[in-house]
Amino acid sequence: MMKNAKEGLSAKEVKEVFGEPLLSDTVDSTETWLYSTPADDTDYKPSLEAVNHQAILDEVVDYELYINFLDNKAYIYSYFYKSGEDVREYQVLPDGAEPSDIQVTTFD
Repeated sequence: MMKNAKEGLSAKEVKEVFGEPLLSDTVDSTETWLYSTPADDTDYKPSLEAVNHQAILDEVVDYELYINFLDNKAYIYSYFYKSGEDVREYQVLPDGAEPSDIQVTTFD
């Protein structure tokens, strides 16, 4: 999925690659789209303002992909997924920066 995440894609091009978003709206002055794969029989509550780490850990969804747009072009992709017992974030950043892949959940 993330091999198709490219900075500068138009909204139309993003839809051609990823399909229709589950949610889309303006968050903190930034157009944000959310893609996810909830099962029909779950009480999964998607949000553009917070990643649902628990739904990912419980495998209610396989992932959450947030795409942020600037000037009607995709510029940041944040892909949250389960790896082992943790949630990780793979992020494609603007301006040719190297993608990052970091653990975002920590348990004591």
